[in-house]
Amino acid sequence: MEKLKSTKLLGIIGAIVTIIGLFLPFATVTAKAFGIKHSESITYIQADGLYVLLLAVITLLMIFSDKLSEKVAFFRKISNMKLVLVPTVLAAIILIFDMINAADVVGDVSTSLVSAEISYGIGLWVLWIGLIATAIFPFIYKKDETTTSVKTTSDEPIETKE
Repeated sequence: MEKLKSTKLLGIIGAIVTIIGLFLPFATVTAKAFGIKHSESITYIQADGLYVLLLAVITLLMIFSDKLSEKVAFFRKISNMKLVLVPTVLAAIILIFDMINAADVVGDVSTSLVSAEISYGIGLWVLWIGLIATAIFPFIYKKDETTTSVKTTSDEPIETKE
């Protein structure tokens, strides 16, 4: 657990899992009309996944901001790992909004002649796992503080005057 606190591994894995979830089956919409049934499966990248992909890439850039700050001055301003929460929360809000909107659309389409159902697939759950891992990361990450020791040329202790 101590190793996890001093590395950025949880944030990196969370962002990558989020990106993978965009390409997995997100939802299946099934419509039945006049005895004919049709199902269509979609990935989240076909919906608002492009925005979530952009936010996940921004999250990765923020996680690596200390390495990138040597080359780009802007990254020095966003090197605080708590700022990783901003794109993560925005992606979660987009995902919640799309889930609510999809349920409303399916409810509006269903009539006495046509029925429609939506079932969520593995992509939704992988997206949530990635977003939750990325959201937890800033709270457990502790920057590895390097300590410097003072070396003396003699074996005598350093005296300090008070």
